This record gives sequence, C-alpha cells and structure tokens, in this order.
Amino acid sequence: MKIKITLIFIIFFLSLNHLFADIYDEYKLNESLNKKNYFMSNDFDAIVRFNALLFDNDSLDNTALQKIIKKIKSYQEKKEILISIIGHTTDVKDANESKKIAMGYAQSVQEYLLNEGFDKKLIVLESRGSKDPRFSDATQSKRVMVTLYVKKDADLDNDGVVNKLDSCPNTVANVKVSKNGCKFNTVVMLLDNNKGHNAIVLTTGGSQLEINKVNTYVVVKSSSEMSEIKDDMSEEEKKRLFGNVVENKAAKFTKFILYFNKLDILESSKKELKIMLDLLSQRSDYYIKIIGHTDTKGSFKINDALSQKRAQKVKGLINNANIKYLQIDIEAYGEYDLAVKTTDNIVESLNRRTEIFIH
Repeated sequence: MKIKITLIFIIFFLSLNHLFADIYDEYKLNESLNKKNYFMSNDFDAIVRFNALLFDNDSLDNTALQKIIKKIKSYQEKKEILISIIGHTTDVKDANESKKIAMGYAQSVQEYLLNEGFDKKLIVLESRGSKDPRFSDATQSKRVMVTLYVKKDADLDNDGVVNKLDSCPNTVANVKVSKNGCKFNTVVMLLDNNKGHNAIVLTTGGSQLEINKVNTYVVVKSSSEMSEIKDDMSEEEKKRLFGNVVENKAAKFTKFILYFNKLDILESSKKELKIMLDLLSQRSDYYIKIIGHTDTKGSFKINDALSQKRAQKVKGLINNANIKYLQIDIEAYGEYDLAVKTTDNIVESLNRRTEIFIH
C-alpha cells in the first residue's frame, strides 16, 4: 500500500549601605509567591542585589537605573533570569495607601524595564508599604529594591529542552521539538501495519522520495528541502515524538476534519463536530491528536500562531464537553502541510482546517 503525501512547509535594590542583605531575603514574599516560596526554595546560578533606587520627591534616579539595566542585560544574554522589584515608602497612617504608593514606585521601575525590552513574565512585583523602614533617614525609605535571579537549567518556552541547549527558545507551546529545542516542520516515519508491503511517497518541490522500510524516516525542512532517509531514531525519541501512536501503531484510528474561518468553526463542520464528540463520549481510553492548519494567506509567524489557536479551540470544545480520554496532544503546522497546494498568500478554505485523529 502506498500513501502519497505532498508537503509544501522563557532586585532587591539594596543600597543596603550594607544593610542586612540576608535578613532582607528572608522577608515574607507576597501571597502568590508564598504558596511555593519560589525564590527561597529554588536553586539559582546567581543572585545579584543592587543598591536601592531612591525616589527623591517621588522622582527616580534614571542614571542609577540604567546601570542596573545594563548589568541585567549582560546576564540575560547567556541565562534565563527573574527580576524581583519591591517597593517601599515612609510610614503613613493608612496602611493601604502606603502599599499603594510603594507599588507605584515598583511599577515605575517595571515600566522602564518593559521599555528596555524585558518580558513582563520575568518580573515579579511586590509592595511592602512602610513595613520595612530600614533607614533612619525617612527620605531613604522611599525606595525600590531590585534583585536579579539567574535561573539554573531553565526552560523558558516549556518545550522540554533547557535554555542552554535550546536553539529555538521561543517555540510555541505544545509543539513537538527535537533535541536542540527546534520544531520539526514535519517528521514522516513508516511504521509497521502488518501488511506485506508499506511505502510512503514524499514529494517536495520537484523531488520525490519513497520510504519503504519500517522505522525509517525523513525530516522535511521546507517546501523544497528534506533530509535523506534515516534509521537512527531511538525508541525513547520515537515515543517522545509520536507518543501513544508508536505504542499502538497497529491500532485503527478515526479521522475528523473541521473547517475554520479565523477561529470560528464553519457551520458546515458543526455536524462533523457533533459526530466526533458523540464518538469520544463512548469511551475514556482514547488517544486524541489535534493538528491545526492554515492557508498561505499571511506570514509564517501569524499562521503558526493561528493554527495553534485552532487546535487549542478544538481541545477546549472536547474538554468543555466533559470528555474523558487517555491522552490528548495538539500540534500546529501553520501553512506547512496544505491540503490543497497553492502559492504564497492565497486564500484557500480547504486549507483552513483542524485534523483530529482518534485512536
């Protein structure tokens, strides 16, 4: 049997004038962090404390802040970081007002960091109001403390590959990646289905390749480039990439296709959606794979994100229907696996789809 596949393709600002640095670290963190006590319970490659940023007449010393930003950037080029920004102020009668003022100081520093290109999710804000007046001089209590935490073996994009080994550190969530952290555009492997002869014919550009030996595979890199046939994939790597498909390779699967306009499922696909949900409701041991696709209209980056959202939309519909399953995986192919081959920047409704494979 021959299957023809056409492939087009992640502060405490201490002037501490040497001011009890260790005690300061042990101060109770805000409520969200206390649940995991993150900064105190994790191991870091380095913790860098900076001198306090003082707010003189409620204005910030930009020169001192620029020195801090420069230091942080020197670490960020090589490591994943977290930045703690803690606001303080002088004693006022209203504790809530004190916390509000101190948070305003912290947010001012955060705004500078965001304008310098730092990711907001790497910054942790906290206001201690007037609870920690470390200085006898009241004017020095109006301050922000910044601490830089350099994380160990971090994985910023949560793809299973730590940053120091990740050549693609901004991979979209839930996309399968290789050992270097980069997305496989397409990996095609021939599995045994207990038939006398199996083959997969791949066509990219003007070249054609036939995979006819079980457990051999090809990596398709673009619409005009693919690797030679390989046979060196370990069982561990195979399981990581294909999950239960490998473990149940002889099992039959049911395939559904839902067509989209942007993020809306077309009315013509609503019946197919109902049939799929009815099938899934019959058992709780299904393996489900959802693959989002787009046409070639728009940029590669936009289409990768859109296909991810389409796959997530279908996953959400399954979960909202209280479907029980063994496992569910989603992938985003963007415009790399067109149902109808077109040139770039072409609207094609049959390519705006999500495929659902149920084993």
